[in-house]
Amino acid sequence: MRCSSYSGMEEKLTKRINDRKQIATKRFKRVLVGEEEETTYALFVENHITTVNDLYDDVWLEIFEFLYINDIFNSFWNINNNLNRIIVDRRLKLYANLIRDESLDYFNLTILPNIHSQQLISLKLTNCFEKQMNFNQYINLQSLTLNSINTMQLKLLLIAKHLTHLKYFQINAIGIFGQDNREIIEQILKIKTLKTCRFNFGLQKMGLRNETISAISSNIENFIIESEFVSNSLFKLIPHLPKLQYLNIYLREDYRYRSSITFNSLLNLKTLRLKISRLSFNHLKLLFDSVCSNLQILVLNGCIVNDLQYLLPQSWINIFKSSIKLKQFKINLKYHAGNSLTIQQINEISTNFQHHQQKIRIQHQHLPNGCSDFDLIGEY
Repeated sequence: MRCSSYSGMEEKLTKRINDRKQIATKRFKRVLVGEEEETTYALFVENHITTVNDLYDDVWLEIFEFLYINDIFNSFWNINNNLNRIIVDRRLKLYANLIRDESLDYFNLTILPNIHSQQLISLKLTNCFEKQMNFNQYINLQSLTLNSINTMQLKLLLIAKHLTHLKYFQINAIGIFGQDNREIIEQILKIKTLKTCRFNFGLQKMGLRNETISAISSNIENFIIESEFVSNSLFKLIPHLPKLQYLNIYLREDYRYRSSITFNSLLNLKTLRLKISRLSFNHLKLLFDSVCSNLQILVLNGCIVNDLQYLLPQSWINIFKSSIKLKQFKINLKYHAGNSLTIQQINEISTNFQHHQQKIRIQHQHLPNGCSDFDLIGEY
């Protein structure tokens, strides 16, 4: 990650300058002779000022690792021929943040003609297809963030198969028409080098209507979906993610999507961060049956409506029994019961949790409209 405060860069630069001064001082001491040694050395220390021209190439390469290529060109390009030579050194890996339109124009007109496209390993872009970005030339690209890209543009990019070295892929998409994103998912799963994938489709719900995904075994280890994803569709994905270690997902149930369930498929999953919305406890239990073999960290939050299984202590006891390796747990769920529960039922629920479920506390709230809410809270 690039440094915004440059504190790390300053610390490293100061250390390198001091090291250089010590080397120069030792060399100077070795050539001093006679009675004027102390006076001459004092004058040397007083008058010797380190400038940018005194820094070795590897120092500059380390400094530039903290900066985006936009900042490097704005601050250092054409200061002198030596710095220009270092900036285009193939050893220097470049990171480009082109979120603003003017940044992309500057990149295409000023930066790109002067660098080797193979140097670029990270790109952040907005509306990239409107500017006709040629991804084919970035053969060493390892990280790509795309903002404001629509479904058709994303499909064209993935089908072209230019992203052969990609390790990190973040998609903030717009204009998702329909919820069958099977082709997009399949193409992403086919990127063999990909380790981390992050989706955000805004307010659109994401799902897979087609019953089957091609026989693909992905190398993805970290999967983050920030927009709503249909729980049935997740069960389709699970068999294709055997190396998954971290899952952060926003799940919602939708009975228009159908899927078979595969159990104990995510044997490497260590961390699950789950946000749920209108997800039945049955689907939550099915998910845990698929992921809990080696799960160590669980974070669960969201809202539920009218599924009384969430309010039964035994339901949670069964989940914890299947999570024998769980080391860290945090839950914060809001349950909207409406006016479907009597005072006696509410008291029974509270009493049962106090007696049978130590890991989760339950708090009841009477709303002004006569409805009831429950907060399920727990952490260890």
